Amino acid sequence: MDVRKFRGAGVLMLCLLLTAAGIWNFRQGSLEVAGGISARPVNEVDTAEAKVGLIFQVTGNGEETENVLKILRENGKKATFFVTESWGESWPELVTKIIQEGHELGLLSQEGKRWDRLSVREVRSLLEQAGERLRNITGRELTLFQEREKRYGTGLLQAVQGAGLQPVGWSVDSEDWKDYGSDAIFKTVTESERLRPGALLLFHTGAKNMAPTLEKLLPELGAMGYEAVPVGHLF
Repeated sequence: MDVRKFRGAGVLMLCLLLTAAGIWNFRQGSLEVAGGISARPVNEVDTAEAKVGLIFQVTGNGEETENVLKILRENGKKATFFVTESWGESWPELVTKIIQEGHELGLLSQEGKRWDRLSVREVRSLLEQAGERLRNITGRELTLFQEREKRYGTGLLQAVQGAGLQPVGWSVDSEDWKDYGSDAIFKTVTESERLRPGALLLFHTGAKNMAPTLEKLLPELGAMGYEAVPVGHLF
């Protein structure tokens, strides 16, 4: 038996197997993206339609979120609300109301916890727990996730996508969390160079001047030719 031929055949077979595995993995990744889950967090969407995504991280108390819902209702607008499971359990009637009024609900990372520094296993555990607790309130599976500071690492993205969730960021930060006056927040958004079709606009329901800002901003976005919609309506 020619040992060299045997070794050569073995090497060739190994290369073929590795190549096949690489192709299979590539196809799996393509299927994941084709199935609606991006390989990276969505910060803005490439679209020719004059639409922008309206995002609220739910902070503060229930009354502040109720005010935001009221203003959206009066202006006939829908948005995406990201909530933590603990907030949802504190204000279950409002989480239910968000959905009943036609808004989109997503999962928000917990405050004070660096999810990007956790292991994939730890993140998966948190996602499973949070998903179950919010599902018990809403009766629905969530499909969107947001890391509150937009700190996405490879491990976090892997865990989020593995849970079937779309990671979401933003392109225009209203900076309402700095407790600026409503005029300053208004200008930060309307004068942003990143305000364009497909932009994702970030706000916080518990921001100090959120109500007066929204009352001016929503009509202005319409006057500028933009339709404000939930994030999922841009995909």
